[in-house]
Amino acid sequence: MLAVFARPGHTPLSHAALAALLAAGLAGCGGSASGHGETTPASEPELDIGNRSFGADCSVTYEPEGDLTIVVQPWSDELMLGFVLPGDGWEGVCSDDPDQLLHATADSGMRIATVTVDRTATGDVDVEEYANAQLAATVERMRAEGVELIPSAPQHAGRGVYLVAIRVPMDDGRTLLQVNAHHVIPTASGLLRYHLSEIGDDPDTMSAHAAVLMNAVRAFALSRP
Repeated sequence: MLAVFARPGHTPLSHAALAALLAAGLAGCGGSASGHGETTPASEPELDIGNRSFGADCSVTYEPEGDLTIVVQPWSDELMLGFVLPGDGWEGVCSDDPDQLLHATADSGMRIATVTVDRTATGDVDVEEYANAQLAATVERMRAEGVELIPSAPQHAGRGVYLVAIRVPMDDGRTLLQVNAHHVIPTASGLLRYHLSEIGDDPDTMSAHAAVLMNAVRAFALSRP
């Protein structure tokens, strides 16, 4: 899925700092709650079910069978957001800020998840045009920060889901790869956006993980309790 061609560059940032900078760029310019919140019987306490916390504004449940962290968060008096984080070990916070609903990280900052609302994009949105515009703005913003990106064109999977792969040449001749999975949901009050990203330097691993991130963002949804 993802091709990586190593080439030298000038990016004097740590991997975690670069991951955060890239994720902020894509999320800032840019799931059905699966009802899996049941805990396992008390006879299996070693599974540590339901003990995750992102604060008082959402409920978080880890399910070891699928290795998924499931988050349910109120969005209004009548609607709930549900989304899936791949794996365990996530640390973050659900916010009552109506535009910045979630920020979470895992794997020492190599994976980042955000849920935001773009109030400038209301009603019906052309997702392909939106994705292209957000990516172009991110590339320009990162260039202003001194980071040169080599992005792929967004790969659309339908229903507001798409993937963007970004290569970042490093000073030591390696090329970092960031995969970004997005799911956007148009609403009358703004575009709901779930963004999962991961950064690494092994193309085979990142290609496999891209599929994991895409599966996770597909579950993002807005529903009634």
